[in-house]
Amino acid sequence: MLKHRYARSRRQDDALSHFAFWFTVISFAEGIGWGWAVVSLAAGGPVAVQYMVVLVIAGICSAAVPAFGPYLPAFAAFFLPATLPYLVFGLWSADPYQHAGAWFMLLFIVGMGALAIVFNRTFRQLISMRMAAEQMAIDLKRQKDIAE
Repeated sequence: MLKHRYARSRRQDDALSHFAFWFTVISFAEGIGWGWAVVSLAAGGPVAVQYMVVLVIAGICSAAVPAFGPYLPAFAAFFLPATLPYLVFGLWSADPYQHAGAWFMLLFIVGMGALAIVFNRTFRQLISMRMAAEQMAIDLKRQKDIAE
């Protein structure tokens, strides 16, 4: 049944691609907002505030993995603009604390990016298995009807 619904929905590819486009655009806008908010809050403040801001954005971006992970373009559109501004700002900063925070952000970007890719792969496998299970249930029902 799920596979049948999926096959029917493929006829509406234009509507799905339209939704995916706007989902990605809105994700990008959110990422820009968070990314530049972090830079503006971390610039020139006390070290404790700077690290608190970095931890908050790290938490928000970590939550983006399950939220946006099923569709990687939307994940990248949110994640990269939310994290790269602080990375660039910290690497160019003369402040050693912000420079250290930038290296943390680089490790975070690599780690969360890899996690999002693994999450996406796992999500796709789960969908495939559910579709296969639905097809097997339909086939089993047919075989049962034939046997009866």
